[in-house]
Amino acid sequence: REVLKHLLEGRSSRLIGLALGISPRTVDVHRFRILHKTASDSVTDLVRRVLDLGVPFEQARTPR
Repeated sequence: REVLKHLLEGRSSRLIGLALGISPRTVDVHRFRILHKTASDSVTDLVRRVLDLGVPFEQARTPR
């Protein structure tokens, strides 16, 4: 959820890794798994899917 939040905010793997204290490669693995699980082709597609679900963008960015 934390990686997803940062992805939706448009951050790079490097910046996400720095913020979370993990390597950019680990972020890439999480990114791949998120895109695979949501059947998204890209982060842009992922954002579009989140918005199409009717989830307010601010709510989508906040982990529960």
